Amino acid sequence: MAYTADEKKTFMKRVLEEFVSCGNIGIACDKAGIRRGTHRDWMEKYPRYKQLVDEVQERFWDNMEVVAHQRAREKSDALLIFLLKANKPEKYRDTVDANLNHNTNGAPIQLIFAEGMLSDEEKKLLQPEVKEESNDAGNN
Repeated sequence: MAYTADEKKTFMKRVLEEFVSCGNIGIACDKAGIRRGTHRDWMEKYPRYKQLVDEVQERFWDNMEVVAHQRAREKSDALLIFLLKANKPEKYRDTVDANLNHNTNGAPIQLIFAEGMLSDEEKKLLQPEVKEESNDAGNN
């Protein structure tokens, strides 16, 4: 459907208002009375409209953060944990100590391969190095 310039501005404003309240562009388009495809076309054709949509989306998520903080303080330990992990990861993130050099009793991990699994080159790499003994000790 072709809109006049004033109609476009009116519909664009409605979409933005609905989007900031619901956070879902499909629902915002429905409530504003336009097709979602029209919104996509406007996003491509009008850089200022796209910029406003991005700003409104950011504002919506800022509002959701405020709600999350309120709920975390009032009654949600799980939400509080997520907020702490997101905003203070250096202190609250889940950490894993993955030391692959030793097993649980402190002994080195030993890899065991069936002979047929390795190429000759791989077998050579896995053989312990043999140090050549120096004959200097017997020449004194």
